[in-house]
Amino acid sequence: MPLLTRRGFTLIELMVALVLLAIVAGGIYKVLVTNQQTYLAQTQRIDLQQNLRAGVTILPADFRELDPADGDILVMTATQIKLRAMRQLSFLCTPPVLGGGLGTTVSMTVRQTPFYGNRVFDNSDSVLVYYEGNQATRNDDTWLPAELRNVTNPSTCADGTPGYQLTVMPTWVGAALNGAAATTKGSPFRANNAAPTNRNQGTTGKW
Repeated sequence: MPLLTRRGFTLIELMVALVLLAIVAGGIYKVLVTNQQTYLAQTQRIDLQQNLRAGVTILPADFRELDPADGDILVMTATQIKLRAMRQLSFLCTPPVLGGGLGTTVSMTVRQTPFYGNRVFDNSDSVLVYYEGNQATRNDDTWLPAELRNVTNPSTCADGTPGYQLTVMPTWVGAALNGAAATTKGSPFRANNAAPTNRNQGTTGKW
């Protein structure tokens, strides 16, 4: 058939094809939008479940460290709870020299690296230092509470690495705890993330 006499598409046929194409494209778009909404809903549900698992894992340990009499629970309603929690963790590079008087301050240096949590100290915060005691037994191992009195930043560890020198007032459970070499190098150190609404207001010996 010659090209000039070959029959093409009419305007009505083109319009019908465009309408069918629009219907099919609209259906595909609706399926894609539905799948995207389903994916987002599943992602949010997974995030919520992970947050709940993390809360269930962390809160029991935080609750065991609370003392309601000292006001550690700041706010508690049916939908939220705000509390003072230990969020700083570091390790001693220069342990305190113990064996002095029970009412004296001691100095120690914690490493800047690794350091977990906010690296801001507040002089009204309390800290926990791991007490080794007799290294031949585990029966006397405990956390020694102390009130933070002064921070020297920056400071240097005995091996030359960066650190924070802290002056603390320990709370001795008994005179026997204040023994020389009772806290060793590498002992863990815990403290609050210092913040205006999340501080221990000079609560010496609250733990």
